[in-house]
Amino acid sequence: MPKLTLKHPTNKTNIDFSIYRKQQLGDGVYSTVYKGRNLQTKETVAIKCMDLAKLDSCNSYTCVKEFRIMTKLSGGDNLTQIQAKLNTGKFAYIAMTYAENGNLHEWLVDGKCSSLEMGMKLSIMHGIANGLAYMHDRNILHCDIKPANIVFDGMLNPLICDFGFSKDMAIDNLWDLRGTFYYKAPEHLWGLIDAKHPDRKAYAKPSDVYSYVLVMWDILTGNYCPYTWMTKHEVAVWVCEQGKREYIPIDTDQDLADLITQGWSHDPASRQTMGDILGALDSMPMHAVTAAALSKTTTTTTSISQSKQTFFHNLAHAETTVRGQFIAARRPAGP
Repeated sequence: MPKLTLKHPTNKTNIDFSIYRKQQLGDGVYSTVYKGRNLQTKETVAIKCMDLAKLDSCNSYTCVKEFRIMTKLSGGDNLTQIQAKLNTGKFAYIAMTYAENGNLHEWLVDGKCSSLEMGMKLSIMHGIANGLAYMHDRNILHCDIKPANIVFDGMLNPLICDFGFSKDMAIDNLWDLRGTFYYKAPEHLWGLIDAKHPDRKAYAKPSDVYSYVLVMWDILTGNYCPYTWMTKHEVAVWVCEQGKREYIPIDTDQDLADLITQGWSHDPASRQTMGDILGALDSMPMHAVTAAALSKTTTTTTSISQSKQTFFHNLAHAETTVRGQFIAARRPAGP
């Protein structure tokens, strides 16, 4: 099988990889992702191969920026990691974390999240918060937090992925407001109603916080996306002009409900930081699976292994489980 020698992103040492070109994980206009293997660590990886001749100036800049940001985030927990990269002049290769258990959007669409016990749901929320807090501590914004950009490794740890829209606050254009519409904060949705509205703002850390708590809501309720019954303009009016949000189930723990409610505040300054959210999740008495689950060490009242065994049991029977009418009737193509 073909062998690639790539460079470590920081110390520039050579790392050899096998690339399985018959095992495609995904493809796009200018890139294909293959399954591969780090021949030193024996770890399965995803190897993205980009045809540089097919890149226009915009996509080329996005790729360079993504490499730069992923390198800066190297070593962070709950983030997909770049292991090595190489630019041959014709092709660019990047070896990344292999997420063998799919993404959160797929779990939500298939009803898998609905079968999780609350401890496991909180563990997923905590892991995403941990990764995003790491980014914010380094003044990096993700700018596209959504279920499709949360993947799961072999131990079911949630990992934030896809840094194509991410921004370094020190050097990148924070008024580039691209992202997934339904997870955008109101200060960005105003552009659909009134581009000159005084509440319209550039990207900042509270923008990611807003998107994150909507993902929390997805996990909590089992819905694959908020506001799915509305057009984009209706969502903008609902969120921006009327100040309304999605429902929170009446039986939700009050601390968790308060966390979500504050996180989707209309005023960005009223939203908590990701560090605050992380601390709040740690302190919740109902948080049966704590941050220790994410480092695969100790647990509190319920072990992470028990939670994962429960998940795998439910997953094995997922195809024969009767889906909720809401999910069965409204399968999405994905936001």
